[in-house]
Amino acid sequence: MPHLRIAPEGLGRHLFIVPESGAPRAVDLDDLPIGEDLADRLEAWGDAFDATLDSDDTADPLWPSAEAEAYWRAEGALLAAALKVALGAEWTVESRF
Repeated sequence: MPHLRIAPEGLGRHLFIVPESGAPRAVDLDDLPIGEDLADRLEAWGDAFDATLDSDDTADPLWPSAEAEAYWRAEGALLAAALKVALGAEWTVESRF
């Protein structure tokens, strides 16, 4: 069963295929069988995260406010749920954020 993780881990790295053994590998939106609307939402969500990163230190996001972070996290939860629907029962979707 394919396993997808939604977890921002640095600039432009937000989605990962998690194999049964070995390290997760980043996956492009174009490589997933999802619609354009969902892909656009995921890209905007990832861009919002990337905008919080300091180019010298990408370890910790610098959110402009607690509300902005809460909104981003809530959108991430909605996106994870939408991915589960779009990918179907044969996929496992996990979120870490």
